[in-house]
Amino acid sequence: MINRSMQTVTINGLSARGGSVSLETDLLSNSLNAFIEVWYLGAYDNLDPGLGGVIIDAGANVGDFTLKASKWVGDRGIVVAIEPVPRFLSLLKRNLSRNRISNVMVVDKAIGDGKTTIGIEGGEAETVMMDELLDELGISRVDSVKLDIEGAELLAIEGGTNMVKRAKHFSVETHSDELRQKVARILGSEGYRVYRPSMPSLVKKMGIRLLNNPRPFVVTETGRIRSWDLTKGPFSWNIARWLYQRKKPDWFSPQSGLVLLAADRSRTFRSSDELGECGAMPSAQLPQNP
Repeated sequence: MINRSMQTVTINGLSARGGSVSLETDLLSNSLNAFIEVWYLGAYDNLDPGLGGVIIDAGANVGDFTLKASKWVGDRGIVVAIEPVPRFLSLLKRNLSRNRISNVMVVDKAIGDGKTTIGIEGGEAETVMMDELLDELGISRVDSVKLDIEGAELLAIEGGTNMVKRAKHFSVETHSDELRQKVARILGSEGYRVYRPSMPSLVKKMGIRLLNNPRPFVVTETGRIRSWDLTKGPFSWNIARWLYQRKKPDWFSPQSGLVLLAADRSRTFRSSDELGECGAMPSAQLPQNP
């Protein structure tokens, strides 16, 4: 359902563990792309800790990943959704309410290197260090962490040393080689295997999910077409262009300006085994998961 006055589209029937969910999201290309990343590409699937887990979603936006994460961990688990932007925060809360989700703690602060106030889209927000926030919330266990906070990812990691030591899985969106190298170095030194999700595996997952549940994708494509001025056209046009030009999609690649880093703990893995001096390794050389 498209709401032009609110510039949103509501997507029903998204398959999640234990049932389905409904998502209201912005009619903007970035928000709709996030929907594809979470629900079809499965870009954050390495973060699934199972029932009873604890997930940090820093940069929750309207709740694409928050909704999926809440179903992953179930009633005995917890999701901490951090989103300071008022418009996104409002949509996030509406999505939690419409799905009657009660295992999510919403935080309307920004992650920083201390307590201060910063200007953000639509107003101001208080900043807080990651470890201090988790202490305030009484969160002592962390299984998985998603960081998509517009360049503040390193602040979250440096101000979340206890979180890094406790967690088992990370997913970090990075927008520069310098940031990628620093994130990889820190996580690698803490015993994580740091890699870039393999594009063929993501595309394969998307194909399977499109076959199993095409309706939500069709709804978003309709929204893109009917709101062309906001969305810049349907996502399927990109797919057609890549096929016609026989080019690989540039999602999460240095060419796109965005590289998604995933990191998982392994008892037998040492950062020197595969990454060497991972902080000095260009993003194009980071290993990809098959």
